[in-house]
Amino acid sequence: MWSAMPIMNLDNLIVADPVERGLYVATGGKEMVPVVLDKLVQLLDIENQSSEATPAEGHPPYSAYRYWRRNSRIGQLIWIDSGNVFDPYFVTRQARRRYLDPVRVLRAIKVGRPFTAFQFQQMLDRVPKPALWAPTSVPVTMDPALNKPLSGDLRNSQAVWWTPLVIISDLMGLFYDPDLTEDALVRAFREFMIRLTFLRQRAIVLALLNNDVVPEGRHHLLPEVLKLARRVSTPALDVSEPRLLSATAV
Repeated sequence: MWSAMPIMNLDNLIVADPVERGLYVATGGKEMVPVVLDKLVQLLDIENQSSEATPAEGHPPYSAYRYWRRNSRIGQLIWIDSGNVFDPYFVTRQARRRYLDPVRVLRAIKVGRPFTAFQFQQMLDRVPKPALWAPTSVPVTMDPALNKPLSGDLRNSQAVWWTPLVIISDLMGLFYDPDLTEDALVRAFREFMIRLTFLRQRAIVLALLNNDVVPEGRHHLLPEVLKLARRVSTPALDVSEPRLLSATAV
């Protein structure tokens, strides 16, 4: 059912190091939600601390925050709440535990809530492509007539890709909706697979898989999705003291 790619561990997947873009599926469903939310807050805590860094000697005189942000490897944090489980109160509590501003933390996590399978697959298209930034520490040759860099001038040697980290809180639930007709299911699932295939090429996608009751005639859907995915090994969870993770992007 799973692809032939190696099984990942959460500690290797959501780390403060480059992570290969792709689709990663973790079992555990709703029990994983507080763990992942806590890790997003922890990441923003790391971001907050890093913003206090000062530019090294010889760098352009950016503010400390701008200097850090231009050199950050953290992409946008996007929560597609197909399971309707995002808990802003939990995020607020975790932010206050780390002496962070809860409002800023909540604003940093972009939440979208699809109510139907069609909205779900369309929402995948809204995930932005990674933003490319290249510093201009080396002078660029300007075209005096057009007042812009000459075509082919590639002196900006360093580049940082801010890859979005996308959390899907329920991978299959909306496709198991009994009110979804078979014709509508076929159309929605086909478009979903197309969009998911492209999304995994431009983002790190962590999808939570619930132990849903699968309606008759829909058992073939999940195996099709898992052909695109890497499995994530999830340890036994202690909900009272969730494991600490961190997240970043290539």
